[in-house]
Amino acid sequence: MSLITWSDNFSVGVEEIDTQHKKLVQLINDMHVMVGSVGRMAVNGAAHTGASPDNHMLSIDHNEMVMAEILERVIDYTDFHFSTEERLMAEYEFPGSTGHVHEHQRLLAIALELQDKLNDGQARITLETMDFLKKWLSHHILETDKLLGKYLNSQGKY
Repeated sequence: MSLITWSDNFSVGVEEIDTQHKKLVQLINDMHVMVGSVGRMAVNGAAHTGASPDNHMLSIDHNEMVMAEILERVIDYTDFHFSTEERLMAEYEFPGSTGHVHEHQRLLAIALELQDKLNDGQARITLETMDFLKKWLSHHILETDKLLGKYLNSQGKY
């Protein structure tokens, strides 16, 4: 089941940005699927009789590694996407760029901190993490990026 379902409501009216937003939604949905499968594995593994605890831990560790790889893809693509938006803001002299860029920087800082903690075994990606990403991305697209899209459209960029 998808965490975020793309709809035309998310469109900002700039094809390049909308295409990248769709890719971000897909990456976050992929991570959500993995979070759910790790949770199911932990519940099913605990109830499964005859399974070695060591074998169970190897499976969870493998899934955690896969999740770390997915998080890295999300971070890398988010950075690429933010660079695209920031390039367009500079090119078209978007007056709201300072606050917009600050939002980008805050999310990347949070994501990189999570990645460091995940890699050090101090954190896990949970359903709460996924809920945060969903709310942040939805708000950012529907509020902040919509303003950018409207401005870019007024400048002839679609």
